[in-house]
Amino acid sequence: MRQRIHNVPSDTTYNERETLSLLRDGNARAFEAIYQRHKRTLATNVLALVKSEILAEEILQEVFLRVWRHRERIDIDKPFEHYLNTIGRNLVYDTFRKLVRDKQLANELQTSQTESYLHVEEALLKAENRQLLHAAIEKLPPQRKKVYTRFVIDEKSYKEISEELGISKATINEHIQLANRAIVLFFKQSGNHWIEIVLITLLLS
Repeated sequence: MRQRIHNVPSDTTYNERETLSLLRDGNARAFEAIYQRHKRTLATNVLALVKSEILAEEILQEVFLRVWRHRERIDIDKPFEHYLNTIGRNLVYDTFRKLVRDKQLANELQTSQTESYLHVEEALLKAENRQLLHAAIEKLPPQRKKVYTRFVIDEKSYKEISEELGISKATINEHIQLANRAIVLFFKQSGNHWIEIVLITLLLS
């Protein structure tokens, strides 16, 4: 279907029904207008439930991704904010269910964390891998790089990192898990599959 070429209403003349109609037809500017208008309220609602800025941002992105993918399902005669909140709430529930399923795994990981990271540190800090590791860490987002460096390289505890950076232990754990996944991918792309296996083993242990 060809996009309608109507102009998206400006903020001063914003008509949500008209903008949603354009969005249903695949108008990218209409999607951007909807995103800008609703993202803050939705992000605040999601954050109030998950208590994690990282998780809230991921859920927010997934909500609007689903809006775009299933735009033809939008009912322009019903409140769109309710539609967004329903998607967001369902994604939050999915996240909570996953966290419950992973609770036992998380507890086991915490119990064996020291031993596991000793093995990883030994592997990563060998001369042939040290340079590659630092290159991988440099590609991490700034806050994630700070957390990962302090935990893996400086061997600081969650408590020390929390006090130093002013973030919760749960947020620290999220940063470390996401950093590990990014570093696995980096080593895989570099052709160092042995280190990749070591890191994956840590993630799944």
